[in-house]
Amino acid sequence: MKCQICGRKTKAPLMICADCMTHIQTETKEDAEELEDIAAILSITADTDGNIKGAMESILRIADRLKRREQSGRVQTQNSKSEVTHSRKNI
Repeated sequence: MKCQICGRKTKAPLMICADCMTHIQTETKEDAEELEDIAAILSITADTDGNIKGAMESILRIADRLKRREQSGRVQTQNSKSEVTHSRKNI
C-alpha cells in the first residue's frame, strides 16, 4: 500500500505513512495554538465589541475542533496498529 500524501510504501491497512501522520498532527496542533493566541488577543476588547467577542468564540471553537481531530487521529493510528498486531497473531 502507498501513502496517499507522499507515495511511500506503508504497512497495510495504513493509508498514510508514519512521517506524514506526524507532520499532519504537528501542523494541526500548531494551528490550534495559533487560533488560541488570536482569541487571546481579541479577548482584550471582547467586552467593548460584540463582533469581536463572537469572532473570539468562533476561533476558540475552531481550535477545539482541531485539537479533537488531532486526538482522534492518534486514536485511529493506535487502533490501526493494534489491528495489524491482532491480524498477525491470527496468521
